Amino acid sequence: MKRNGLPIVGFVMFVGLAVLLGACSESEGAVDADVEPGVSVTTDAVAADPTPSEPSDPVAAHWSEVAAFVEAVHNGDVDASEGIVAEGSPAAEYVSYIRNSNLAQQAAGFDPHYYDAGYSFDPDEDLQVVDISFRDVTGDGSEPADYTWSDFQVTDAGKLESWTGASGALEEVLGSSHDSKSAKGQVVTVANSYESNGGAVWVVLKVDSTVDALADYAPVYVGPDGVVRQPVAANVTEIVADATSYLSYAYDDAEFGGKFKYMVDYDTPVTLSIS
Repeated sequence: MKRNGLPIVGFVMFVGLAVLLGACSESEGAVDADVEPGVSVTTDAVAADPTPSEPSDPVAAHWSEVAAFVEAVHNGDVDASEGIVAEGSPAAEYVSYIRNSNLAQQAAGFDPHYYDAGYSFDPDEDLQVVDISFRDVTGDGSEPADYTWSDFQVTDAGKLESWTGASGALEEVLGSSHDSKSAKGQVVTVANSYESNGGAVWVVLKVDSTVDALADYAPVYVGPDGVVRQPVAANVTEIVADATSYLSYAYDDAEFGGKFKYMVDYDTPVTLSIS
């Protein structure tokens, strides 16, 4: 069938093509009408707001190191512990206390690792705590103990700075002063002081001497309450000329903020601040 000389099918295709071309021409004409000749047009995509990133959690990122540290420091592994702590932090001071306490015990003839086998550890990565248990396996009858370390503070670089233990936040149970006095050829320095889980204040002394001398086996500690205390435990060795000796003493029910009186000989005391 023909209409005006064109087949019906051809006519329909022709009309459709004309409509399509007409629509394109109108659209292009609208754009051209709004733009000056010779001016190019670019369309910038609207940038989406960046998705806020989750705050970093250094403890979670370095949990394996934290758990390894707790076990290492309880077992007196100072070399491993030192590699995990941040320089100048309370954690570094605690490792120094463990190292110097071990030296005092060794010099006094005791094995600082004698009780290591009695410790067990249960780290919880989700809660970020480590439960610690001690059960005496030596037959000495030492009291059992159960406590938790928590609130770990870790730098973005993965170095441990602090935590909270059975006695409180680490910076509150570690002495910060390293008072030092000289007399009769000896330099006596507070290497470390620490309030243990049992409530005793431990004082570790470093004695650099140019003479042979007897160590003070019972230096007194006068706390901020004004009460004079004798040590309930001590690790003591002789003072040797041209050498360094480490000594340690424990004082029950004591507090930081007192004075420590050490006799370098029978009539020459030096007084050191413990804080």
